[in-house]
Amino acid sequence: MTKDQKIALANHLEKLGKGTIEPIHKCCGLCSEIMDLFGVEAYLKIKHLSPLWTRYSGHPLFPVPHPTITNPSIAYSSILKWGDNQYGNSRRELCLFLAETINNPPQFPKVNGGELLKIKGEHCYYLVVQIPGSGKRLICPETGIIRSDETLWGILKPSEVELLPNACFCPNGCK
Repeated sequence: MTKDQKIALANHLEKLGKGTIEPIHKCCGLCSEIMDLFGVEAYLKIKHLSPLWTRYSGHPLFPVPHPTITNPSIAYSSILKWGDNQYGNSRRELCLFLAETINNPPQFPKVNGGELLKIKGEHCYYLVVQIPGSGKRLICPETGIIRSDETLWGILKPSEVELLPNACFCPNGCK
């Protein structure tokens, strides 16, 4: 995404979060909103940033937790996604978090020492990090792409991963 596209995306998310604009489709979630208005690249951006939100549901397709329904797909089918209720407020809170995170991206660690995880078939090593309130996450230090533990732990077999404790991943590229 270009700098101008990121600014436009962050501005839109902030307006949604503050309630100064309505979503284009009140029956759809944030991902549909962003995909329709900004395209796939913006959608992938918010999908990769959502697991950093402290209230992240743990489900990549349904990042906003419902206050009473535990099944995310049933919660998502609620017609009150953007309503003046706890579920709608949580969605707006996520929008504000995403806007802030796009405007002030987290500094991904590029230091010596740490655990790197290599997944067969993936292009890079992932840095294993613990994010308070969000659990363990994997970050590609080269691209900043975040993988949540829900997409990896328990699904991968030990033969599919290679863990390098105390590996070097510095800005000079020595891996």
